[in-house]
Amino acid sequence: MIDYQAWTALQDKEITKILEAVGQGERRIVLQGPTGAGKGQIIVRLARHFREEGVVLYNNRRLLSEQLQGVFSDHEIDHGVRASGYRPEHWRPVQISSMPTENARMDNPLYQLHQAKLVMVDEIHLQKETMAQKILNVHYQQGAILLGITATPLDLGHLFTKLISMGTLVDFRRVGALLLAKHYAPDEPDKLPFKPVYTENEARKAMKVKTIFGRILEHYHRLNPEQKPTILFAPGVPESVWLAQELTRNGVRAASIDGEDCWVDGEFTKSSRDNRQSIIKELREGSIKVLCNRFVLREGIDIPELAHGILATVFSSVQSYIQAVGRLLRASEGLSHVCLQDHGGNYWRHGS
Repeated sequence: MIDYQAWTALQDKEITKILEAVGQGERRIVLQGPTGAGKGQIIVRLARHFREEGVVLYNNRRLLSEQLQGVFSDHEIDHGVRASGYRPEHWRPVQISSMPTENARMDNPLYQLHQAKLVMVDEIHLQKETMAQKILNVHYQQGAILLGITATPLDLGHLFTKLISMGTLVDFRRVGALLLAKHYAPDEPDKLPFKPVYTENEARKAMKVKTIFGRILEHYHRLNPEQKPTILFAPGVPESVWLAQELTRNGVRAASIDGEDCWVDGEFTKSSRDNRQSIIKELREGSIKVLCNRFVLREGIDIPELAHGILATVFSSVQSYIQAVGRLLRASEGLSHVCLQDHGGNYWRHGS
């Protein structure tokens, strides 16, 4: 049971910290909080606070953009979308912007970024390289406040000067916003060295999903006998599709989503907004049992009904591990905990 009053009080503290930092002259701030801690609510409240002065919220993935548009619409925040495929509505003071689209359009000397007092960047750990530096520096020179938002604030010192932390996983479990994860590690890849980064080919060779599929299916049934909504992370896109196909063939209806295509019920369709939303809706309702992906669902996706996670890949980065596992931690009615089924040895590399 979520204690909404206590949860809101935690968020109030962070908003106060942000506004106090701004009052002290800070204009390059990172807000760090566990996945599911309520960063979306803080984004909404800050957007309302600075609405009259102009707000822009950057992201770099279509799925994240679609979700953020839904959040703003649900909270009746009038906004435009600056991204490929959307009709420009530049007069609206609040904008959701695609970082890659804005970067491409800046080649036009007549093009201007949205004039904003507050510039927020969701999942800033994904948007910290040259493209983001160029865009954020323009906003900063125009007098904007820059606010990066992430659960994993690593290697951001070149963009930001102030870190504000929302609290720990324990803090948010106490108020009921996050769930405890029970972690099972039935397998570990053989002869996989500890490295800071694994290429996709290295992860594929280490996992050998066709060899361990029987183990994946066995432990799925053992640990999740009610077949509650499940997310599966695969070492590559072909493996994601293959696992969805094999699960379906073995009586567990599954789907796969990547940046280009969706697969469900034996058919490929384009990874359009409607197709993605349809698949996620069926997962939330329980018609689709397992949703497979490589990493496209690693950040920012809000599916609180998720009760089970299958790690059929190795996460060499603790950052990727935290982001992926965090998809499961959001509280949902009827769930006392979530379950992690780890075939990639991630618990032994990164801990609880």
